[in-house]
Amino acid sequence: MTDEHISDNDIQQYVLDKPNCTNAIIEHVDICPSCKAKAHIYQLLFSAIKHQSKPIFEFDLAGLVLSCITNHKPANSKATSLVWPFAFFGVCSICAIGYLFGQHLINMFLSIPSISMYLVFTAAITLMCFQGIEMITKYKKKINKLDFG
Repeated sequence: MTDEHISDNDIQQYVLDKPNCTNAIIEHVDICPSCKAKAHIYQLLFSAIKHQSKPIFEFDLAGLVLSCITNHKPANSKATSLVWPFAFFGVCSICAIGYLFGQHLINMFLSIPSISMYLVFTAAITLMCFQGIEMITKYKKKINKLDFG
């Protein structure tokens, strides 16, 4: 037997789960009166915790949460009511341009050398990648502010 006592964690393990303790811990608690007294105190504490009644709220938690949640529709503002007419006008304009100048637009794109088209597409894809990366980093910053702010 050593002169040092075992730790409180080992004593708690002894009280809660004696079969999985090492033989050294079991022998020390059986021999040492100080550690045996600590184990008895922990046993009383754990049994008191098990027999303690669960706390009950003195208020209706579900009712309080539901009363804070409002289910209202947003007011239909003038700005949102103008979206559909402008969208309709935009679609009609694109269709009219395609109908009136469709053959000229096709000839214009066919007359451009292919290397120029590849350069334009490469530039567009590169810009979209940078915009996507920027959007993701802004999103992550906002989420971090929500989590830790």
